Amino acid sequence: MKKKERGGAASPAPEGAPDAAANPYPPGAVPSMGGRELVLRKEESGSFLFDPETSDLSCLNHVGSAVWEMIDGKRTVGEIAAGIAAKFEDAGLETVMKDVSAFLGDLSRMGYVTVDEKKR
Repeated sequence: MKKKERGGAASPAPEGAPDAAANPYPPGAVPSMGGRELVLRKEESGSFLFDPETSDLSCLNHVGSAVWEMIDGKRTVGEIAAGIAAKFEDAGLETVMKDVSAFLGDLSRMGYVTVDEKKR
């Protein structure tokens, strides 16, 4: 089982993958689950996202967990960022937008989500 740290800030992109922080998703893009059956387990210190197909285990902090729970195929990246900024008031919307976009880039590269940039 491989364990990876995931959360509000993005980890470095694998070689050859696009850098989500440099090319953030537009606020109107809509993320949705990537079709894989993942298991989310919430703990007091954060959450764990388990991929039974690959046995990968990703650790999400509270912000990453909140983002994950807001991905429904209907909310835009901007709506998710606004919800996170309202819930975690210690960061401005611009910073949250960049972090959410970068985190979604991580999840997309892992095959956990897809992001439709043309939906809205």
